[in-house]
Amino acid sequence: MLVNYNHLILNESILATVKLGILETGKMTPDLEAKYGAYPQMFVRLLGNRGLHLEFEFFPVLDDLFPESVNQCDAWLITGSRHGAYDELPWIPRLEEFIRSAAAGKIPMVGICFGHQIIAQALGGRVIKSEKGWGLGVNQYKITKTAPWMNGSMDAEIAVNAVHQDQVVEIPEEAELLATSEFCPNAMLAYGNSIFTVQPHPEFDHEFQADLINARRGIAFEDHVADQGIASLSQPIENHTVADWIVDFLRQHA
Repeated sequence: MLVNYNHLILNESILATVKLGILETGKMTPDLEAKYGAYPQMFVRLLGNRGLHLEFEFFPVLDDLFPESVNQCDAWLITGSRHGAYDELPWIPRLEEFIRSAAAGKIPMVGICFGHQIIAQALGGRVIKSEKGWGLGVNQYKITKTAPWMNGSMDAEIAVNAVHQDQVVEIPEEAELLATSEFCPNAMLAYGNSIFTVQPHPEFDHEFQADLINARRGIAFEDHVADQGIASLSQPIENHTVADWIVDFLRQHA
């Protein structure tokens, strides 16, 4: 069943509304979801109240519940997931086909973590489980190029929380690198003006990140990896900056 959640920004000076479809590709543990909401709700909090009317619809594609067409919403956002883009799951090829159709129609898409990876894979890139292991906690990314929605000026680096082993190791021909790090060379990509993807998680604040690491300690993360991730949370992050970039990316299509 489609889950609907409408959220309009209370700013009467802005007339345009962007209907953003959130393609849910991962689920949290029940304890984390009870405290923070599911991934789509986290994006509602992240992107709301930033000067753009946004209406949200949620589609749990990992349960094989897809939109009727790529034109059902004005733009799409693909969430993070514990799954790999290369996993043999029935909904992943269907999602790749959806991505290719949206890209062909120049329908705006945003990809976060798994979303960043699956968009790259669907459009001709390559994703692997990196031998570098986990990128966990606050990571620093060097901006290599500014896209139009990034307002042309920013610090040379930006800090955002990350949780990933998988990486895009070959980018599609039409993709352009926007940010990189030593751990994750292909950390932020643009595909013309219609697709914007980032490897880290701007929707994860430090409280959530700490709870996530501790919830998966000894299951996904060895103690020393978890300890390093927790220690990194003493550093500030710039989620608001990435949120502004996403909203400004969407605004250009309003």
